[in-house]
Amino acid sequence: MAATVRRAGPSRSLSATVPQPCAVTGASVAAADAAAAIGCLVWLWRMLKRGSSNPAHCRLLPQVDVSESGHRWIFRSNFPKVKVNGTEEFAYPNPLLGWMQQRAKEEGGGKPFPSSFLLQDISFDNIFEFDDLQIETDWFKLHPEAGNITYWPLLGQFLPPEDVDPEQRAALVKDQAQLWALDQLPSRLATVRGWLMDESGPPTVYLWHCEAGCDRTGEVSGDVPPCRHHGATAPPAAGRLLRPGRCARHPPPFPLPPSVQFSGAYYMNYAGYNVSAAFARDTVECGRPPNYFSKSAIAWWCLSRESDGHPEGNCLSF
Repeated sequence: MAATVRRAGPSRSLSATVPQPCAVTGASVAAADAAAAIGCLVWLWRMLKRGSSNPAHCRLLPQVDVSESGHRWIFRSNFPKVKVNGTEEFAYPNPLLGWMQQRAKEEGGGKPFPSSFLLQDISFDNIFEFDDLQIETDWFKLHPEAGNITYWPLLGQFLPPEDVDPEQRAALVKDQAQLWALDQLPSRLATVRGWLMDESGPPTVYLWHCEAGCDRTGEVSGDVPPCRHHGATAPPAAGRLLRPGRCARHPPPFPLPPSVQFSGAYYMNYAGYNVSAAFARDTVECGRPPNYFSKSAIAWWCLSRESDGHPEGNCLSF
């Protein structure tokens, strides 16, 4: 089903810091025409490469959720890697395990963090992050007893809902199969929630991540002063937004965190956040607002929730 674009200019609700690389006309929301999609992906690849070498922020590893008994935990990160003798390696168990234990103590509501567990890595990376995908794949091949990795590449949405004719927008929201054909957000959210709530089997920690998410420039080192809180506000239990150039006491030596589209949808579904609060939490945890594609996806997810009888605030302006 083709969506009529109402205007091709910048969205009024987007922050000036959020890039808008592509104006897509006469395209479906689920998949833009081939030329526009290729152009958007090329732009995204350039942003990933540029952001990976431009340190600006530092953050701690946020905890997303924990089961009733503390048998299962969810954390979010960007790609966790460290350099060992000049070679990039998956950052587990060190330093990732220590940061999970610290965040569980700080944010787990007193629930005990398991002394041993399976690590279930959920990667939202795509073909442009092939080198890092290989780092994870190789690590789990060498350590099959530690857990496994699931690949769920995310692209976001190419077209924000405010740029679509209202009648067609309403029709698209009701057609979940088309709207989420690429990212499969409804089924994957339900799958992760099911994993968390099923406390049978061994203790399990889920780590979802992309390459760098809404702030791909965040990278920290282990010998800098403690971070200071920024003036931004955030919902309770949100992560910290830190001033550029400052780092946490004993910060992890890899950039954090990401996956704002998936996390924002999860916060709306299961944490009681409306769209504004979910977006604010994502912004605080990432160090700046989510990018154009992820913000568009969060807006479409808000409309999907509204269509299912769960209003989440103003989905077109947050």
